[in-house]
Amino acid sequence: MPSLAKSENVCTGCRSRKKKCDGKRPCCSPCLRRGEICLYRISFVGPAWGFLAGDNPALNPDFEDGPISTNIEPQRPLTTIQFPIIEARSEYTESGMFGITNPSAFSDFETTRGRDPSSPFMSSRQPISLPPPSVLRELIDIFFEKLYVYIPILHRSRFLAEFNSKGPEGCTQALLFAICAVSAARHTNPGIRELQRSWYDMARETLSKSLHSPDDVLATLQAAVMIIYQANIFTEYSTSWLLVGDAWRIAVVAGCARLDGNLRSTPLKLQSQVGNSWMKKEECRRALWMLFIFDRGLCSLDLALVIDDQQLNINLPMADDIFSSEDEPIDIEHIGYTSDIDKLMDAIEKECRLGNNTNIRQFIVAAYMLLGRIGSDIYQNEFDYTKGTSVLDSLSASLIRLRLLIPPEATELSLADPKDFKLVIWLNAIMTANTVFLYHQPLLDGESFDVPSGMSKNWPHCVAASRNLVAGLRDMCRSSTDFADNAFLASLIYTGSRILIIEYILSSDDMTSRPPETSSMASYRCQNLKADIDLLCHIFRHFKVSLGCSGEQFYYAFVRSMTIDEEHSRAAKAGSLLDMLRICDRWPS
Repeated sequence: MPSLAKSENVCTGCRSRKKKCDGKRPCCSPCLRRGEICLYRISFVGPAWGFLAGDNPALNPDFEDGPISTNIEPQRPLTTIQFPIIEARSEYTESGMFGITNPSAFSDFETTRGRDPSSPFMSSRQPISLPPPSVLRELIDIFFEKLYVYIPILHRSRFLAEFNSKGPEGCTQALLFAICAVSAARHTNPGIRELQRSWYDMARETLSKSLHSPDDVLATLQAAVMIIYQANIFTEYSTSWLLVGDAWRIAVVAGCARLDGNLRSTPLKLQSQVGNSWMKKEECRRALWMLFIFDRGLCSLDLALVIDDQQLNINLPMADDIFSSEDEPIDIEHIGYTSDIDKLMDAIEKECRLGNNTNIRQFIVAAYMLLGRIGSDIYQNEFDYTKGTSVLDSLSASLIRLRLLIPPEATELSLADPKDFKLVIWLNAIMTANTVFLYHQPLLDGESFDVPSGMSKNWPHCVAASRNLVAGLRDMCRSSTDFADNAFLASLIYTGSRILIIEYILSSDDMTSRPPETSSMASYRCQNLKADIDLLCHIFRHFKVSLGCSGEQFYYAFVRSMTIDEEHSRAAKAGSLLDMLRICDRWPS
């Protein structure tokens, strides 16, 4: 008989059910028997902030929130970079973490709008149900208006028609709870915003039951995508990574991963669910592409990739204006995915020459594919920069070719359609991250700053790409800051911000040793860098407001990064990129 776990090593599922737990990792025996996701509350060691020696008064960071709390629980994020995690403000108690729905929770909802958030109604932690239809419809509209651009997995007309005909009871509950969870933070009613965490927990619990025998495969995948998105905003990276794997396995078993391949390999259940509906087929493709983006963008540098893209046999996403139509598109040349990045770019280039329907989302997929390839080839293992020149040259050729393939209207806001501005910023941020991760090379044994090296040769590319991204963000801010709602964006922008902060600190120090005739030009360059960093500081404040726990994480990481001195900046520039980005050096294993 297995020994029982200590009280501090009991998973949340067994704790909430008051069941015995053996504490096994990654999944305890009771959860394994129940077929549920097993999650633990981890007690972390104290934080160990790095690069804190000395304050750089030239940057003059604005600590408008006062001293930064040291009550921080670091954990191992699965994003492309690692940062200290600011302790989330819990919206629930542990005993009520997975409450059962209670219809009375909304019995007087419409008449309580405008109540003080501290009122008994707002502060109660009662188990929760879906909101009444009118509120639910508001949250659905918020999703399509505010979040669809980042999670484009639902066909609005089809979904609303099904919702109106069947009602909430006839729709997949996990999907409806997930929509409430991702949309609640943007509702004007503080009472609805406060219920976000409860809806998220209910979405997770409902999804964990449907993952093992989904009645509606497509809706299950869509719910998983939304929960993964919100999990990253809550900085629950272990949840997001586990769900990527579970959702991917469902997609493979159900045949979704080969939707555009040999139809004989597609299970009859999936064929009966999507039928001949081009809308559902495109929804299925887009759900898988979002899983792919999560996997490559959030997990590529710390853990092995979950999705084996050699099993993907689906088309790249069609343009949003075509997808949003109620009429089936005719005579569209679809681009089929291939795991060979050169062949994929051949196919995209062919369609570009023919003037066919290439779109920004296809280039975003290609950019994330390259990001995942850079991460797996260089950062997954101990890469040898001396012997791996052929790998670097091949990746560099792919990066250059992809940049040349992307049309100007997908990279320049002045040429882009205003409705695509958020996608343009997103694509530029991914390509900047690709440049930094590829071209930042540490100093090798025997090399120094005083002699030419791979680091000195490639560092200017990292700086130039980061400054170009800031220029795009500055242009975007002329009309809107809505791009800060994008949960994918903060980690990508932070990558470039670290490059610019280090370049500014070292450039400021280098000015004192320059000849008088070149000092004025160096001073002008430092002023421009300072302006870029000031803009980034304001942008991370927006992330702090719009992205909750995740935004706070990146904001405080940015503020901390501005306190490093010249000595540590040189060490960060000369070291591994991950060491530069890893502010906290003790993460749980």
